[in-house]
Amino acid sequence: MSSESVNPSSQSVAAGVAIAVVSSFVNGSTFVLQKKGILRAKKRGDSYLLDGVWWSGTLSSEYCALLWHAIKF
Repeated sequence: MSSESVNPSSQSVAAGVAIAVVSSFVNGSTFVLQKKGILRAKKRGDSYLLDGVWWSGTLSSEYCALLWHAIKF
């Protein structure tokens, strides 16, 4: 193992921070949409599976996961 330290460039650090911020926003947004859908369905007395807000949160979460796996490989 080399004793040289690896110093990332400022561009790669900025890209990493930007990706972290965007992924946190997306993850939080999908959670909020799912929770809103569950609460709306509970208020109506329906199943959350019939609520469009819940589906939008769930599908956007799955879409982002698929996108991540496509980019990763």
